[in-house]
Amino acid sequence: MAIKDNRGKAGAKALKKDKEEKINRNIKKLKIELEFYRTNNLNFTIKDISEKTQLSMATLYRSPYKEIIDSYKNKDNVLSASEQIEVLIFERDELRKEIKLLKEENRRLLDEIIYSKNFFK
Repeated sequence: MAIKDNRGKAGAKALKKDKEEKINRNIKKLKIELEFYRTNNLNFTIKDISEKTQLSMATLYRSPYKEIIDSYKNKDNVLSASEQIEVLIFERDELRKEIKLLKEENRRLLDEIIYSKNFFK
């Protein structure tokens, strides 16, 4: 059973126009970001582009965005899947080190609080 569309032709046209405008805005943001990476000769991942443009990764894998990204790719500034994994592993290790340092600092501060409480009783 099909659901009857009550918007009418005018509403459908307005929705289509709004969708096209949104796609054009997103494409403009995407091209600006890709041009930044190209001019600075920087490596990028889809995640990087997603964070900078505030478009979801799923959206960037769809047409027309995927074709635009592919047109900006060259093998010098795009990380392969294995390189992306290496970067993520490195970032994870760095975060683990930071967590360890923060835990040590937290422990030290708790000891200072306990000492201060006992000292000022």
